[in-house]
Amino acid sequence: MFSYKNLIVGLLFVLIIINIIWVFLSTHKGPFFAIIFYSFILYLCGRRNDFFSVVIIGIFGFGIHVLEFVLQGIGNLQTYELWFFFLNLILPIPLIYFGFKHIRQVRYKKHENGNKQQQV
Repeated sequence: MFSYKNLIVGLLFVLIIINIIWVFLSTHKGPFFAIIFYSFILYLCGRRNDFFSVVIIGIFGFGIHVLEFVLQGIGNLQTYELWFFFLNLILPIPLIYFGFKHIRQVRYKKHENGNKQQQV
């Protein structure tokens, strides 16, 4: 069965790299906090197998960028900042989706393994 773990870790790495680049090119403080949060979530995924945190940070990241878009607008962003902003807005969506898929997959495997042990 396909594991979504590698896909989730890859998305987190992409978000971290995007925000590292954005920190060096911008005066905004938001990307710095995003690096910290996404790095911590990457640690939780890799070491603790906590994928519920992926769903939470995905919702949080998407929500923050939607609020920024609605309340502040994007008129004062440079062209490259627009790309970074929209990548930070869009990439948490597959993070949420694949996080849920991975959680369901792990639960299904545990349930399936439990049934096999009972039959033996």
